[in-house]
Amino acid sequence: MKLNINSAEIFIGYRDFIGILDIQSIEDYLKENRVQDIYLLTQQPLSERVQSYLNEHLKERVTVIVTSSFRKTAENIKQQNKGKQAIVIDLEEFGRRGFARCRC
Repeated sequence: MKLNINSAEIFIGYRDFIGILDIQSIEDYLKENRVQDIYLLTQQPLSERVQSYLNEHLKERVTVIVTSSFRKTAENIKQQNKGKQAIVIDLEEFGRRGFARCRC
């Protein structure tokens, strides 16, 4: 999946519950896009299996934040990184999960 955001320096993805499919989609995205910082916002902590997969594949590249307000947390991240271009994506519609839901 190629989005027209090659110059994004910060990737902020959000979903109520983050699974391995979401991490795999980010791996795919990183093959074609340059991103300095990756933030994943979720309402529930990662399961052991997902945390293990994340540690094996993207350990230092991703910051996971458990929050009840995606919008406020994303705004805070953007404020802390003024001057950097940020993209905010709903992981329900991103990568492999989004493609699987497509009724094309």
